[in-house]
Amino acid sequence: MWHTHVVHRGCQLGTPYLVKRRAGWYVRVRTPADLRPAVGEHIVRTLQTSDLATARGRALHVAAGMPFVWHEVRSVMVKILGRDIDDLTHDDLQRGDRDRLLSDFNALGGEDKQRLKARLDTIMAEQTKILALDKQRLAVGRAALDAMEHAKMIGRLEGMREAITAGAGAAAGPREAELDEGSKLPVSKHLPKFFADHGVSKKTKIEYETTYRKMMATVGDLPIGSFTNAQLREFFDGIPATVNARGGRTTAAAGTMTKHATALKSLFGWAADKNLCREGVATKLKATKAAKKEEKIFERQPFTADELTRIFSLPLFTGAKSSHFLNEPGTTLIRDHRFYFPLVALLTGGRLNELAQALIGDIKIYGETPYIFITTDIDEEDAARPTPEAMTKVKHLKTENAKRCIPIHPVLRKLGFMEYIELRRNEKPDDGLLFPDYDYGKLFNQRIFKNAKAKSPTKSFHSLRHCYNDMVRALVHNEILQCRLMGHGIKGAGGGKYGSPLTPAEEQAFAALQPAIPLVHLYSGSRTT
Repeated sequence: MWHTHVVHRGCQLGTPYLVKRRAGWYVRVRTPADLRPAVGEHIVRTLQTSDLATARGRALHVAAGMPFVWHEVRSVMVKILGRDIDDLTHDDLQRGDRDRLLSDFNALGGEDKQRLKARLDTIMAEQTKILALDKQRLAVGRAALDAMEHAKMIGRLEGMREAITAGAGAAAGPREAELDEGSKLPVSKHLPKFFADHGVSKKTKIEYETTYRKMMATVGDLPIGSFTNAQLREFFDGIPATVNARGGRTTAAAGTMTKHATALKSLFGWAADKNLCREGVATKLKATKAAKKEEKIFERQPFTADELTRIFSLPLFTGAKSSHFLNEPGTTLIRDHRFYFPLVALLTGGRLNELAQALIGDIKIYGETPYIFITTDIDEEDAARPTPEAMTKVKHLKTENAKRCIPIHPVLRKLGFMEYIELRRNEKPDDGLLFPDYDYGKLFNQRIFKNAKAKSPTKSFHSLRHCYNDMVRALVHNEILQCRLMGHGIKGAGGGKYGSPLTPAEEQAFAALQPAIPLVHLYSGSRTT
């Protein structure tokens, strides 16, 4: 972070300073105390550069112009129709030009809009007393006459509200003028109540909190009732600059942008229902067309049979120089967690992080059939490595349907997987990890698959799950069973409990499934020590 004091015409302009956020520089300027209730503690704006020298020059330019900005803000915040808000009268509204009134109102800050609302309520109360004596005196321009006629049907008080609204301009809207007092509180103060009312899962709460933290860092922790679509669009449009586009992408993934949009829509939709902000805030946010176009290009694909053959012919599976030199051919047969991890993914459809979090106690026997229960998932990229602490604290499902149990396939048993499980049970208790803490994403995505020339922007460890999906769809013609084996929901069908064992007939159908390539060359061999 770089700090600077700027002096303009002999007087210090405060302490604007630069903030580095990922690849770009931002300038943050402290708001004068008298304007903070309406504008917020700071003004944060992107300098649209990653070069420090350029950012310094632009920050100085911004700082030099801020006194004029503050002066302009003050000049429009305290008056409407040329009158102080507190001195505004009913006659001013009658004589006031409608376009001028709208322009003045839109120029007000959040705090002064609330002051205007309070003053209009006072005027309304005063005029309500006169209503019984002379209705015509309540007219506020031509539009107010129709409102007064409507008052006969909906009551005098509401009719007067329409009359005042007609004079103050429909753009202000009765909704905005009647926001609850809580609308003045910063958005951070509303988050605990929002999460309590919304009932989101731990996983969703973590994702939402990330969005709100980034939003407040960009536009400030402003009163929730003062947020506009323009402010949220400024934050949303800046997301691609704060995300490292991976795997050949040129912009943030559409899924990432959609998650941020969903978080903002949920918060401000809740706030609108609670009368804490205007209707329609954040409703139009969505992933960019560029992100959606790339989403189709970079959609995950299964490995081909040739790619699987190359992968499972590498030294890790057929014989390596040693347990350390996995990529060099040799006579050492690796039969540890690194050997079984991708094979279990290929024959269960487990995601990388689901398997990395699997416990020894997740292996259960029903009848004579061993099962693996897939119950947890930290929603991170395949390259990310969940820590043991994260696995313990954030054990949650990708979806409720992801809580499923899959039989240990006969091929896995022939590969010695049951012996591996017994060895792990002798080393760890049931709540220990089935596969030791290890960076499996780095091992397979950055080493093994690359060495097999099988890694590409559309192919990674997750491609093994797509291979499993293809295997299931090719031989299982029962849609509900397909969904159970994949952990997918199916609309309009019950399908029983996803976490319950299969029926004997379903087990038989599952046992008949065969991977895309035969793995008989891996059946024999001893475990490394």
